Amino acid sequence: MTKDLRHATIFFSVLGDSVGKSEAWAGLKSASGFIRSKVAKQLNLRFVPSIEFTYDETEEEARRIESLLRVAKS
Repeated sequence: MTKDLRHATIFFSVLGDSVGKSEAWAGLKSASGFIRSKVAKQLNLRFVPSIEFTYDETEEEARRIESLLRVAKS
């Protein structure tokens, strides 16, 4: 969330291949209006934050580093 609570970034990850990632991203983008309306009903804020979805690459990066460490160890 930004300090003024007008923008929210939601990080997500997907187990699976790049097709699953693309489908999840498309689904989240298309549902962002619905999610925003649900947030508006739950929060008592003057403004409802805009929502942006960003893919979190932490898991993939961790696997890559782990693989490099295994190779370096052997």
